[in-house]
Amino acid sequence: MICSLWHILVLLICHAAGVKKLSERYSWRTLHFQFDSREDREAAKNGGYFEYGNSIITSIALSGDRLFLATPRLKSGVPSTLNYIRTSDSDVKSPILKPYPSWEANVYYNMTSKMKRMVSIANVKVDNCDRLWALDTGSTEDLTSRKVETPPGLFVYKLNDDTLIRKHTFKDDDYDGETSKLRTIVVDDSERSCEKAYAYIADANGGLIVYSWEANLSYRVEHNYFHFDPLWGNLKTSRGTLRQVRDGIQGMALTLPRRNGNRDLLFHPLISVNEFSVPTEVLRNMSRAQKDITAYYHLGQRGVNMQSPASYMDEYTGVLLYTTIVRNALACWNVFGTRDEELESNQGIVYSFNESETESQQGTVDTFEESAYPADLTVDVNGTVWVLTNRFLDYIYEKKENNVAMRIYTGVVGNIIRGTPCDME
Repeated sequence: MICSLWHILVLLICHAAGVKKLSERYSWRTLHFQFDSREDREAAKNGGYFEYGNSIITSIALSGDRLFLATPRLKSGVPSTLNYIRTSDSDVKSPILKPYPSWEANVYYNMTSKMKRMVSIANVKVDNCDRLWALDTGSTEDLTSRKVETPPGLFVYKLNDDTLIRKHTFKDDDYDGETSKLRTIVVDDSERSCEKAYAYIADANGGLIVYSWEANLSYRVEHNYFHFDPLWGNLKTSRGTLRQVRDGIQGMALTLPRRNGNRDLLFHPLISVNEFSVPTEVLRNMSRAQKDITAYYHLGQRGVNMQSPASYMDEYTGVLLYTTIVRNALACWNVFGTRDEELESNQGIVYSFNESETESQQGTVDTFEESAYPADLTVDVNGTVWVLTNRFLDYIYEKKENNVAMRIYTGVVGNIIRGTPCDME
């Protein structure tokens, strides 16, 4: 009897230790969109505007029970580029995407509508003023023929009534029409005034666009720290295809406010393991942002094979969470314990996607570390982290892999950092 009780106790302990810090909330192989009718769906398919397997989710943002999903038109046949699902529909594992705010806002197929409607949304953010910011690259079919439809810009929606309250088009000197790769956006409303908000847009070709809501003005900033590091550019797909990637600044996050109310922008190139920062008051001054090159700081290195496309600082714990595409994981950084030479010792892997992605191997090939590609993350007001994986390298480089696995995981920030260098308790 004692032996039996002991075995039960051991099993319970092992089970508790094995509980995953993140759980899979949603998964898709092929994205489906909620058309107004079956006839509309068939017409879109016949017209080449909807091709199964060509859509991919690249960014997520949460407001209430609506989870917003960016599906850029990197390939042909993506019917809607900004969408949402209801998180309250908890029983649905692979929900159908609903165009946001409407089908009309997502249809761009003639020149008149192109100038007014969204073309290709790459990244989305929700600010503290209940506004949804959507970054539009203005180009389609980037992976094949790359068609420049309109200048890139921002669409900002008021979420309480889903109206478009502003569209801002970037000026010619904000970007390079041939080489710019607009990837991510961070919204800075630190001054607790919706009218004084700023947005920072990462151009992976080595630039940062700063946008002032109050002035409705944008300008480009360049710095050496925005460029990629060639030492970390060799990446593999899940089929083992080796590619050299040259993307610069992409991952960005705002720190907690300092005593003066301002924050720092933490940033890093995708192809790099270095972390940098710059005070936001520097970026908000156009002249100083360009000339004060010593205001940009090198914080240190995240570690070997820690290339990262996305990061987010949790407002409650002050912990920086970031995704790593080679380690195939979610990682954390305890910024309060960091010194330049100690950066790596204040970080930790909080969750690995290797095991969770094993069942979704494409064919019978081995799964390489890079396969899941944790592409984006956000933290909601309840302290829950949402992480998107989308096998982006397969989507780009493996032509036969259209139906790539996309997954969204969730977990409580306090739980996932427990027992790591980021644990404050």
